[in-house]
Amino acid sequence: MTSFAERVAQLPALGVGLGYRGPLRACFRDSAAPIACVEATAEHFFRHDKTPPPRPPEFAARPVLVHGLDLSLGTPGPLVEDYVQRFLAVAEGLDAALISDHLAITRTSEVELGHLNPVPPTRATRDGVAAKIKELQARADRLFLLENVTTHLRLRGDLSFPDLLNGICEAADCGILLDVTNLYVNAKNFGGDPFEFLDRIDLARVVQLHIVGYEERGGRLYDTHQVDIQEPLFDLAQAVFERSHARAVIVERDGHYPTTDSLYAELERLSALLSAAREAGQ
Repeated sequence: MTSFAERVAQLPALGVGLGYRGPLRACFRDSAAPIACVEATAEHFFRHDKTPPPRPPEFAARPVLVHGLDLSLGTPGPLVEDYVQRFLAVAEGLDAALISDHLAITRTSEVELGHLNPVPPTRATRDGVAAKIKELQARADRLFLLENVTTHLRLRGDLSFPDLLNGICEAADCGILLDVTNLYVNAKNFGGDPFEFLDRIDLARVVQLHIVGYEERGGRLYDTHQVDIQEPLFDLAQAVFERSHARAVIVERDGHYPTTDSLYAELERLSALLSAAREAGQ
């Protein structure tokens, strides 16, 4: 069985990239765009016959990261086999360097919830999610990353959230996809300090970041994927770069798309922060 450290060592150069969306297709076709890698949402490439999809030409030679939305790792019981087959077919067809999904519940045994819901922070959750990730990594023969989600619910359990996340990743020997926007939103909404969260998670497991701006409504913050990145988020990303060996950063955008110049400026700024942290750590 290939270990986490071995899988990370085998990764290609990744860097700062962009989530692939139809309205941003021209950016990916631009050979001068500062897009080092591309994240593809698995569901956007599902095929009815479960065969591997062709690689879009606009991906060019960029490494691809495949990100799922509906594995529902927190749902008790086994993974949904039909979904897993489609997910793995996308990873194969796009030659994914990494695969990922959320620490969340998106379905019950009876109904699709249509939303990323939080999981109870319990030992049972830890063990159940870790077992599913081990299965996925073995079947895909690729490193799996687990992403933290935003929530407006504070569920109780016998573990803290950092202990839950760390415990899952250690048991499954997988990595973390740290969404710094989600981290910041949760911390501020519940009266915490996002930098204190960094002190409590195993940053050695952080392989990839997600980042996008947040919106404020009625005194609460929301992760809408429709706003430019704010200064506190750049500061938080820089702190992660300086304290981890993160290999990839993906800017997510799902509406109110910015101008090309504005988007490229965000990508270039993140690239500069990542490069500075790497140089300082040598």
